[in-house]
Amino acid sequence: MKKILSILLSGVLAASVAGCAYMSPDDEYPVKIAGYTFERKPQSIVCLDDSVADILIACGYADLIKARSDECTQEEIEDIKTVGSADKPDVKKIISAKPDVVFVNKAFSGDVRTKLENENINVITMVKAKNNTDLSVLYESVCAVAGGDKSGRKKGLDKAESVVRTMGDLQRIIPESDFLMTVCYLYDTEGDVVYNDTFGGNIFAYANAVNVCGYEDGDVIQKITLSDPKYIFCDTGVKAQLEKSDTFKDLTAVKDGNVIEIAKNVFERQGNSITQVLSDMIEIMYPSIHDEPSKAESSKIEESSETEESSETEESSKIEESSEIEESSKIEESSEIEESSETEESSEIEESSETEESSEIEESSEIEESSETEESSEEEPSVIVVVADDSLNIRPGMRYRVGEKDDNVKIIQQRLKNLGYFKDDITGYYGELTAKAVSEYEVTNRIDPDGNLSTPELYLLFSDEVLPANN
Repeated sequence: MKKILSILLSGVLAASVAGCAYMSPDDEYPVKIAGYTFERKPQSIVCLDDSVADILIACGYADLIKARSDECTQEEIEDIKTVGSADKPDVKKIISAKPDVVFVNKAFSGDVRTKLENENINVITMVKAKNNTDLSVLYESVCAVAGGDKSGRKKGLDKAESVVRTMGDLQRIIPESDFLMTVCYLYDTEGDVVYNDTFGGNIFAYANAVNVCGYEDGDVIQKITLSDPKYIFCDTGVKAQLEKSDTFKDLTAVKDGNVIEIAKNVFERQGNSITQVLSDMIEIMYPSIHDEPSKAESSKIEESSETEESSETEESSKIEESSEIEESSKIEESSEIEESSETEESSEIEESSETEESSEIEESSEIEESSETEESSEEEPSVIVVVADDSLNIRPGMRYRVGEKDDNVKIIQQRLKNLGYFKDDITGYYGELTAKAVSEYEVTNRIDPDGNLSTPELYLLFSDEVLPANN
C-alpha cells in the first residue's frame, strides 16, 4: 500500500519550482484580491494561516514566505523565523520582515491591523474551502497574489485540480465492501466535531466513509454514542480523554484501539496535507490493501495453470492421434500399390471426388464460422477511447451552469457526447439535460455532483485522464 500511495502522491506532493524574478505590471500585475491591489509580485509574505502556508508550499511559492506563526510547522519552512502564535503575534516581528502581505486565518483586532496598515502592509483573511469548488477559488486567489494574474491563477487552478484528481485516485484503490465504514473527527470530548459541510467531511466522503456527526443539528454526542463509529479520528491529546470518559470509553472504536490522533491544524490544512491525511486514513481503515494478492487472483493464476496443462495434454493427444493416422495411411497406401492399375485409377477418382466434397464442406464451415464471428463482434459493446481534446479554450475563472448559451457550450456538449454522457442534440444551450450529463460526469470522476462546470472540472473533462461513462 505504501508503494501505491507513494506513486499516487508523488505528483501532488512534489512542489514545483517557482522563480521570484520581478515581473512588470504589464505581464502579471496589478492583481486585485479581497479589496487590495498588488502592483508587483510580493517579495516577502508572512503566513499566520498554516493552511495558506500549505498552499503556497504546494504551489512552489515557499521561498516567498519570510516569517510564519508557530502553527506553520511544515518541514519546508521550519527554519523560517516565527512571529508568535496566530492569535497573538508579535507585531514588531511582523513589521521587521517587511512583508508585502500578511495572510491570516481570522481578522486581527483593530489595534494590530491599524499598526500594520500604517506600515502599508496588506492583511488578507482567507476563508477555508468547504468543497472542491471552494478549493479551486482559494488556490486561485492565493496563487494570483504570489504569482500573478495569469500564470499565478493558472498554477493555482492546476494544483487544485491535481489535488482533487489525486483524491479520486486514492478513492479508487479502496476495496469494495458491503458494509458502511462509520467514522467521526473530534476536536475535544465536549462536542466540537467535524461536520459534513466542511472540507473534513469532504475527505471522509473520498474515504468512502460515513461521518456519523452529519450536520450541525441535534445532540452530536448522542449521535456518536448511538451510531458507535468503527473509527474515531481526533486532535492530539483527545484519545486519552476518550479512554477515561464514561461517555466514550465503551464505544467500539475505543475498545478496539481504533482511535487515531491527527493534529487539528494538520487535518484542516488545505495544501499537500489534504492528500496525505486522506491516504493515511485509507491505510488505517482498509488494512486489506496491504495484503498479498487476493484468493480470487490466486484462483485465476491456478485456473490459468490448469488451462495451460490441459492444453498441453490435448496437444500431445492430437500429436499421437495424428501419428497413428499417418501410420495407418502408409499401410493402406502400400496395399493399394499392390492392386491393379484399374483399381488404383478408380480409387483415385473416388479420392478426388471425396476431396472435392470435403473441400466444399470445409469451405461452407469457414463461411458459417466467419458469419458467426462477425455477428459476435457486432454484439460486443463499443469501448470509449479517451484522448485529450483542445477544442475548448479554457481560461482561468471559466465556469458554466444552467441558463448559459454560447458556442463553448456546444463544444462542451460534444465532449460530453464523445465520452458517453450526453445523448441529446448539440444546441449550445446549457439546460437541464446538459446539467444531468455533467452530474453523471462528476459522479463517475468522484466530483461533488452539482451539475455545474468549474474551471478545474473543465480541465479534467477535456484531458486524457477523464473517466468516460460506464467506466
